[in-house]
Amino acid sequence: MTMNTSEHRRVWTDVGLAVILLAVSTVVNSPLGMLNGLTNEKWNQPLWIWWLATLAAAVALALRRIAPLSMLCLSIATAVVHLLLGAPIMVVDLTAAAVLYTVADLRPRGLSLAALGIVALVAVGTFMLWKFSVEQDAKNARASEVTYTSIKEPQPDKPVLVITPKIFMMDQAGLLSLLGSLLLAAWATGAASRNRRAYLEALRARADDLERSQHQQAALAVAAERDRISRELHDVVAHGLSVMVVQAQGGVAALDHRPGDTRAALAAIVETGRESLADMRRVLGAVSPDSGWHPAPGLAALPKLVAQLGAAGVAVDFSESGERGAVPAAVGLAVYRIVQEALTNTVKHAGQGATARVEVIYQPTGVTVVCADDGSSSKLITGGAGLRGMRERAELLGGRFTAGHAETGFRVTAWLPRQRTARGE
Repeated sequence: MTMNTSEHRRVWTDVGLAVILLAVSTVVNSPLGMLNGLTNEKWNQPLWIWWLATLAAAVALALRRIAPLSMLCLSIATAVVHLLLGAPIMVVDLTAAAVLYTVADLRPRGLSLAALGIVALVAVGTFMLWKFSVEQDAKNARASEVTYTSIKEPQPDKPVLVITPKIFMMDQAGLLSLLGSLLLAAWATGAASRNRRAYLEALRARADDLERSQHQQAALAVAAERDRISRELHDVVAHGLSVMVVQAQGGVAALDHRPGDTRAALAAIVETGRESLADMRRVLGAVSPDSGWHPAPGLAALPKLVAQLGAAGVAVDFSESGERGAVPAAVGLAVYRIVQEALTNTVKHAGQGATARVEVIYQPTGVTVVCADDGSSSKLITGGAGLRGMRERAELLGGRFTAGHAETGFRVTAWLPRQRTARGE
């Protein structure tokens, strides 16, 4: 059996108690020391049997945590031997109660209850046998004039008999009640200790589960934040670079014949780069607060976004309908990013000369955004990271998202609720 440091310490404590028990039995509770003061004759039983049983009781006390049931049987046997030898109940005989406490503390309730019942039956049977022996001794002692209340010197003209001490003559029902109460108290104390330990273990297990749950929630939160930052960076970088590439291509084409257009394209590239860097700093500000903070773009920034693509040579028709009213910032940011990503896909995949249309419809319960182009290219993959990011933004807020090829070009439609639904919380 493997034991930890605490269990080893308890075993050594039991060994110390067993040594103390032997010392007490030697000095105070030896049968000769106790019986000689209560009788008019020395105890005539084999002394070595009493000491052998006492040593066995000490061993049972020392090893009770290693083999509780075996040591309980051993301690009961020693108490029975002591009693049948005619010795009164002494401290060493109470080891059975101490071992019974250990059985109730370390073994299941049903098993410890069975052990308690067996101990009680053995105690009753032994006392009945002992009572019969005492009654037989009493019959033999009736011829003697020696009383139980006084100790007399033996008379030369009268026979000397071994008299049972007064402690043996106490009321049997009272003695059995006392012993039964002691055994029941030992079992109840051990069972209470086991219940308390089980309760504390359950509390520790619950605390461990809560700690693991907190770690898991923290890991999920970190993963969600990482995905959010990745999505934001993708939207910012992809859109900015796409616009800058288109503007650079237009500047190169106009370099020889239209220097003014080239300067305008370079200025647009610088402006787009600065805005993309500002957006990137805002996104990174969520990771490093010391890097500064900029307001997140929203519905009010859509005209400027459309104008950027117009300056890059992509014609975009932008329209709004309905009453805007109060739109949550998260919804405004999601609309902006969806439009941004949809127009970025138009720049990258729609082809030369394609036009786009952006329509924002304000409704009492939500906002619908439609982004469509008339490009002829079919290279856009519907499972790309950009489309997945738009879908995640919409579903995160409890909205709906669809995207696919239309009769002419590509079409993106999203509906976002004004108030976040249970799905988005």
